[in-house]
Amino acid sequence: MRERTRELGLLIIGDVFCFIAALYLTLSVRYIELPSQELLRVHLVPFLIFTGLWILTFFIAGLYDKQTRIARMRMMGRIVYAQFVNILIALTLFFALPFGISPKTNLLIYLFASIGLISLWRVYLYPWLDGTRRKRMHALLIASGTEAHELLHEINANNRFGYKIVHHIDPENSMRDVPGAPALQKMISQKNIDLIIVNTSLLYAQHTLTRLYSDLAAQGLPPMRDFKAIYEETFDRVPLATVERDWITYHSVDRDSFSYIIGKRLIDIIGSSVLLLGFVIFLPFIALAIKLDSNGPVFITQERIGKNGRRLKIWKLRTMTANDSASGTFVDDKDIQEKPKNVVTRVGRYLRATSLDEVPQCWNIILGELSLIGPRSHILGIAERMAKEIPHYKLRTAITPGITGWAQTHQFYAPGNISPQSNEETRLCFAYDLYYITHRSLWLDIEIALRTIKTVIARI
Repeated sequence: MRERTRELGLLIIGDVFCFIAALYLTLSVRYIELPSQELLRVHLVPFLIFTGLWILTFFIAGLYDKQTRIARMRMMGRIVYAQFVNILIALTLFFALPFGISPKTNLLIYLFASIGLISLWRVYLYPWLDGTRRKRMHALLIASGTEAHELLHEINANNRFGYKIVHHIDPENSMRDVPGAPALQKMISQKNIDLIIVNTSLLYAQHTLTRLYSDLAAQGLPPMRDFKAIYEETFDRVPLATVERDWITYHSVDRDSFSYIIGKRLIDIIGSSVLLLGFVIFLPFIALAIKLDSNGPVFITQERIGKNGRRLKIWKLRTMTANDSASGTFVDDKDIQEKPKNVVTRVGRYLRATSLDEVPQCWNIILGELSLIGPRSHILGIAERMAKEIPHYKLRTAITPGITGWAQTHQFYAPGNISPQSNEETRLCFAYDLYYITHRSLWLDIEIALRTIKTVIARI
């Protein structure tokens, strides 16, 4: 947590410095001389006011996400996108509020200056500063499966971590090469291991490390950290390889504080009421568009799975030419050939992109069957199918499901898709859902709400 706070603080300080430096550079270029104190003061006051909004835009754009390899690969596109939005915000406020200046030309220059400086800071200076401030420790990884390899590659390719994995023991896939306690102690000494990252759910880890640390504890063995904790800190999701060990924690009855329960319920009622009120105002126009676009009802109903597996009925705006997918059940090829093709309509594509088709579910929120934030409720047929194919999948129903959630704001789908389309994507979604269940709080809900704005904007 301290490492994340340091990373976030350093990024924000650097961004604010770039905002101010870009303003100074803009005024110098615009007036072909160093700006006077008065000129700088007149422009600095509104720009400092904008800084808070610009930082919020950066957060929504994902520029304050953890600096993983994928996040850094998307860095330049996010910077350009965020700064275009920030300039639009500045233009709007300059014309709406009496700042006494209307710097249209300056804002254009500032756009390019800020993109250049922020890119230099984010892409080159920050990684250099973050990677050279300390010597990386040597770590030993004891874990199996694709998630172990995923963590290994992320840590070794990213200087943001204070350690690198110099050896990996995979007990489930290489039993012949797995060292016993004496050989493991020797290897730790030879490779100068400073840290052991271990999945304690593995039998090898339980037997060998218990013997090693109980018999030889006085011989300066390195500290251990839980594989699950480091994986969660890195990827913001739970490694499914550890669910077998920790499944009971997802059913904790005293997990939520009284203030969290009351606060979340109040936010749900107020937020869903406001959304429904706005929805009712625009419903006649939306209904007309749906009817003009294709034949069929305006609304459809679906049977979904709620908290603890309870069934609930929800309403949605129709986005497809038919409602055959509402049950989530498979149909035979013969049935598919005999029925008209069920495709997303033109209006439905827009409704899905903006999530307007989900707004009628706010009524279920008022009834207490859903929440604004939480693991998405699945259609009955899909939920039953996934429960058979993915171990412990029903754990995601341990809390009240929501309209938007941690998975929806973190997972990336193929172009045109807004939900998992394969077993592998569903497993990844499940990993994000479990992370939310174990870390849920009002602050996390606020973060998800802000990320949802980014997700919806990115779809349009």
